[in-house]
Amino acid sequence: MILECPACHAKFMVADAQIPMGGRTVRCGRCTHAWHVEKPITDAALDAAEPAHVAPVAVSDDFLRTLEAAMAAP
Repeated sequence: MILECPACHAKFMVADAQIPMGGRTVRCGRCTHAWHVEKPITDAALDAAEPAHVAPVAVSDDFLRTLEAAMAAP
């Protein structure tokens, strides 16, 4: 991955393996500015992640009619 210093805009090539899932603090080799870098989210990481639990929600007929009317309004 390519990191860009937010202070001086110097760019550095960093191996993806050097950035853990929680991110890490890095320091610019040019101006010594330090900042936090997050690991980019990839499709593989999303596929491996645990699905979030979603609780079912009860929706009343009145709510659905109100929603349909609001969507049909100009």
